[in-house]
Amino acid sequence: MPFVLAQFGLPDQPWVDPVISVAVVLIAMVVAAIAHFAVFPLFTRLTNHTPTELDDVLIRAVRMPINVGIIVLGIYL
Repeated sequence: MPFVLAQFGLPDQPWVDPVISVAVVLIAMVVAAIAHFAVFPLFTRLTNHTPTELDDVLIRAVRMPINVGIIVLGIYL
């Protein structure tokens, strides 16, 4: 990473690591929001057309853990 930053004139700046960390967390939050507001409603609409309720229950059950997992992964990274 220092070699890449040196190409942009940012060698050994004390603020670079915190900025990268915040950017990764923000990207994870955006991905979680996209999953929450775009992907899961699409899955819900698709599963409404099936004859069983099992897939509907599974989609509702995994929605929040997946979103929390995405955010935790962003914090971890």
